[in-house]
Amino acid sequence: MEKYDTGTVRIHPMEALYGRLASLFGRRGVTSYVAYELAVYYYVLLSWGKHSFERDHAKSFTVHKESGWLTMVLFIIKLLVLEGLIVHFFVAKWSSVLAWILSIGNVYMIIWLISDYRAMKLNPIGVTAQGIWIRLGNQLRVELTYDQIETIEMVNNVELTGEEMKHSFVPIGPSTNIHIRLKEATKIGVMLGANQTVTDIYFTLDEPRVFVEECRTHLGSLQPGESGAVS
Repeated sequence: MEKYDTGTVRIHPMEALYGRLASLFGRRGVTSYVAYELAVYYYVLLSWGKHSFERDHAKSFTVHKESGWLTMVLFIIKLLVLEGLIVHFFVAKWSSVLAWILSIGNVYMIIWLISDYRAMKLNPIGVTAQGIWIRLGNQLRVELTYDQIETIEMVNNVELTGEEMKHSFVPIGPSTNIHIRLKEATKIGVMLGANQTVTDIYFTLDEPRVFVEECRTHLGSLQPGESGAVS
C-alpha cells in the first residue's frame, strides 16, 4: 500500500555513508565499491527491526510483496547450501584451497541475496512532484526528474533482444511490470557500485497501475513541450 510521508528532510543512510567516504577518499570507483559492499552487509546484519525509508513528501510504492522474489531467494539459498556442500567435498579431494574459495563464494551469494531482499523491503520507490526515487535492492540506484522521462508504461514478461539489453537495466529476479523510457542515455548506479548508461529501465512493483497513474499526474503538470507520455 502506498503511503505519504510529509516529515522533515532526511538523507538515506547509504547515501550518507557514501558522502562520508567520498569526503575522506574522493568520488572514485573504489569509494563506490566500498560503499556498496558496506551496504550489502548493513542490510544483512543491521537492518532488522528498521522501518522502511520513505522520501519526504513522496508517495511510496513497495516492490517486495507480490513479486515472489522472497520465494525465489529462499529457493536459491537452499540450492546454494546443498550444492556448496557437495562441491566443497568433491573439490577438496584435489584442492582444499579451491574448495574453500568456492564455498566462500557461495556464502557471499547467500549474503547478497538476503541483503538484496532486505534492501527492497526497506526502500519503497518514491514518487514526488519533482521526480521518481528508485533504490531497487542492491541492484539499482537512480533519481529521475520528469523532464528526463519519455514514457512510463506497464509491461508484462518483456523479452529484450541482445542489442536492447545493452541499453537497458533489467533486475535479477522476477519478471518486470514497469518500463521507464528516458529521453536521453542516463547514468545509473548498479551492482558493485558501478555505473551503467541506459535509455530504458525495467523493474517490478506491487501496484504498477497506481504507480503509472501517479506518474501521469505529475507528468501532465509539466509545461507543454516538456512532458513525456504515460502509457
